[in-house]
Amino acid sequence: PQGIKGLTSGYSGVFSEAICKEVEQSDSKSMYNTLPTSVLPDPSAQYFHVPQMEDGTLELDAETLLKKTPLPKAAAEFSSIHVVQTSGVSAKIAAAQVKNSAAKIGKPCVLHDWPTLPADAKAEFDALYALGSDLILQGANRATLLVFVGAGTPGEMALAVILAMLPFRGIQLAYVTP
Repeated sequence: PQGIKGLTSGYSGVFSEAICKEVEQSDSKSMYNTLPTSVLPDPSAQYFHVPQMEDGTLELDAETLLKKTPLPKAAAEFSSIHVVQTSGVSAKIAAAQVKNSAAKIGKPCVLHDWPTLPADAKAEFDALYALGSDLILQGANRATLLVFVGAGTPGEMALAVILAMLPFRGIQLAYVTP
């Protein structure tokens, strides 16, 4: 077996040692005929609970979200917060809480609406593209925290993740559901 050292991932910034083993199909000892056994660490996501009020809405504040969400690479702090709210009353209340608490700590915060969509892949794509463009036009940058406040419906988390991956090859995401 051959060893290869110093393989890196530009996305995660993690340096790892990858040990390659030879494939028995060929006598050649080129890199083409080797299989890496490990390159990147397993992905992980942090989850935390926020208090819930008596009426069922969440008690959200920007400072908690900023403290508990990992910073992007090479950033000392988040530059702004962009909140995407879905069409439920509790989502509107939670988004307003984040916006008001961001104003109290002097952090710029912009609200965006996720539209109610028909069961149509093109409409979903158009909404993702329009909202991704709006994020950029409204001042989002690589150090922005995207807060997606949803209802927890199936597929909603996937939409939030795709939306967070679009601008600047990805921005930090806090997905909030009741």
